[in-house]
Amino acid sequence: SVRIPVSLTAEKTLAFGGGPIVSRRRDDLDRLSASVHLLDNFAVSLGLSSHRIAWPADQPAGDLRASEVLFTMGGRYSLTW
Repeated sequence: SVRIPVSLTAEKTLAFGGGPIVSRRRDDLDRLSASVHLLDNFAVSLGLSSHRIAWPADQPAGDLRASEVLFTMGGRYSLTW
């Protein structure tokens, strides 16, 4: 439900492979989202997330690396009775 005029959320997650099989694996997620109350019970939501991953190969120079950036935009409406 939409209750406050502005809402901000930030999240950071890191994961590292600690075992002998995938010791160099890395996973990193950053997320930032905001909601702005415009009218009674209606808010606009905006978000940005970045996800980076590295998966080891036999040689460190051949590691698989991937990166993704996601933008989101939407609305929230609350209905009460």
